[in-house]
Amino acid sequence: MADVDARRLTAPVRARVVALTTVVRELERRGVEVEDVSLRRPTLDEVFLSLTAEAAA
Repeated sequence: MADVDARRLTAPVRARVVALTTVVRELERRGVEVEDVSLRRPTLDEVFLSLTAEAAA
C-alpha cells in the first residue's frame, strides 16, 4: 500500500528479514534514497481480515 502524502510504502511479506534485506539492497542499487526502514508485526485485525478473506475465496 502506498501513501503518497506520507511518502510511505507498506507491503505484507512472509519472509520478513529476507524480504527487507532484498528490498533495501534493490533500492540502494537503483539509487533510491530511503529515510527509514522498519519491520512491524501485523495487528490482530489485519490477521483476522487476512484469514477471513482467504476463507471466503
